[in-house]
Amino acid sequence: MSANLKTIGYILGGAAGCAGLILGIDAMIKTTMKSGGDGFDSEGYDRDGYDRQGYNRQGRDRQGYNAAGFNTEGFNRMGIDADGYDRQGFDADGYNRSGRDKRGFDRDGFDIDGFDRFGRDAEGYRRNGFGTDGFNREGFDWEGFGRDRYDASGLDRAGHCRQFYSDHIEQLRERLDDAYQQLQKGEYRYAVYDARVVMEDALRMIVQHDSGSDGSDDRMLVNLKICERKRLLDNNEFLERLHDVRRICNINGHELGSEDTLSHNKVHFVVMQIRDLLDAAEDNLVRKKE
Repeated sequence: MSANLKTIGYILGGAAGCAGLILGIDAMIKTTMKSGGDGFDSEGYDRDGYDRQGYNRQGRDRQGYNAAGFNTEGFNRMGIDADGYDRQGFDADGYNRSGRDKRGFDRDGFDIDGFDRFGRDAEGYRRNGFGTDGFNREGFDWEGFGRDRYDASGLDRAGHCRQFYSDHIEQLRERLDDAYQQLQKGEYRYAVYDARVVMEDALRMIVQHDSGSDGSDDRMLVNLKICERKRLLDNNEFLERLHDVRRICNINGHELGSEDTLSHNKVHFVVMQIRDLLDAAEDNLVRKKE
């Protein structure tokens, strides 16, 4: 009886073991079928949650980039966003979305105030409002004088107006005419003397018009050099001729017997050059520039 019971127990135990084995095999089959048999589940994701292309359910790879190559911040692996700007907001050319580089200059080279790296605007004016030639948009320098060296009221640095110079130049022309008449009479020394006075006065006027009453000198040579340095008479050949006139005038005043060294041609040369000087003075001091 007991032997039969043992046999029955073995039979029942074996049956239970077989049933468990069958259940385990069935579970394995179901699991394998669910994961596709290659490590991916029925939705195509592996145990880490990535599909066969390497993207998770949010559409990002293991480094956090989506299929277009951008991370959650919107930058690709090179640190550039979809518009071509880096993390600092600048493109490959070095400009931000506002079109300015790191120093604030646009593609034309101007900052937000409209000035370039040298502090000049598109018209060439500096931040203080003056151009490279020292004049503002109204045509006046920092002292208030225009390119013609007159201020808004019509006075120059010497305190004179155009009419003053016009009248004075007319007086000088009359004296030069006297010198010419003396030339025609053969009175060379008197002619050169009067011509010299006219030349000294004309040069003094030109220099004072530019620099003021204290800017000129009583010596003809000094005033001639000022005209050269400041280009008040910008014709170099004419300046050389005026130096020749000065030398002839000096001979007349400093050498004994200078009357004998003077000739009609020399004195005529002196008078004609000084006439040209008066024309230049009138052009610079009286006539308005367009």
